[in-house]
Amino acid sequence: MTMNPRCLAILAWFLVSYLTPVGAADADALRIAYPSGINGQLAKVIEKAAYAEKHGFAPTFTFFQYGPPMIEALAAGQVDVLFTSLTPVSNFLTKVPDGLTIVADVGKAAHAIVVPGDSPAKTLADLKGKKIAVSLNTELHVDVIRSIKELGLDPVKDFELVNIQPQELASTFEQRLTDAVDIRVPPLIALTTKKNARIVKQWPWQVLVVARTAWLKEHSGAAARLREALKDGIVHIATKPDEAAAWWGEHLRLDPVVVKASADLNPLYKTIKRDDLDLVPNAAFKEFADGWVKSLVEYGIIKKSVSFLYE
Repeated sequence: MTMNPRCLAILAWFLVSYLTPVGAADADALRIAYPSGINGQLAKVIEKAAYAEKHGFAPTFTFFQYGPPMIEALAAGQVDVLFTSLTPVSNFLTKVPDGLTIVADVGKAAHAIVVPGDSPAKTLADLKGKKIAVSLNTELHVDVIRSIKELGLDPVKDFELVNIQPQELASTFEQRLTDAVDIRVPPLIALTTKKNARIVKQWPWQVLVVARTAWLKEHSGAAARLREALKDGIVHIATKPDEAAAWWGEHLRLDPVVVKASADLNPLYKTIKRDDLDLVPNAAFKEFADGWVKSLVEYGIIKKSVSFLYE
């Protein structure tokens, strides 16, 4: 038996109207980019647990090994929201002022300079005259320069800072191509627990979530709804740490124990009640961000100052 075109049309309408999840047709399209750092774990949890859908979004998630390709995708108009940090955002704003808006402070991770266990170096000052592998023009680079200057030393004359891409830092350490390596979590935890690396200097690493300003203007209330999804993800990490670590560990092909230890460094990931979370950037965050920009200009990482938008 064949069905006439009118009946087919009615059947198609029925399927779309009644089998589509409630609210799906009205959901806001949301393209999320996230990196391989521990801040990417939160994006992965939101993806796996469908928290963005819960708050009225129709999301797609794209993984990037590190920051620059993620920013290139942003510049090409291929993503709307990024899990990132202040330096990539500042760099982008020098080219597209007001192009990004900071919507959430999602806590702090960590990075550190490590040396082999048999190295005589105990402090950063002990590495004077030595080679330190660091990803130049990144958060890591800024902290290294600032700390060297605080010692009264010159980062150019007194140290040899070797530019190594983030994904190559662990192998640089293992092959002893430099005297020390500045590396972030999770690889930092992997080196200290499995490769006899010893920390000589550690810093907090501020992480945040930003959105394209134009996208926020097109989607009323999106920033607040995005923060609600972030809260769900944070509470999930706090209350189901093994599951969250397993998801991110599987994605990175990394031991979940290492992921869990990395997540433990973020105070926010210990928050088990949503009502205790306030992700709106506060005055202290804004002061820190403005100070960071001054350092970026002073150290020649960006050529001009930028201002941040918040929502």
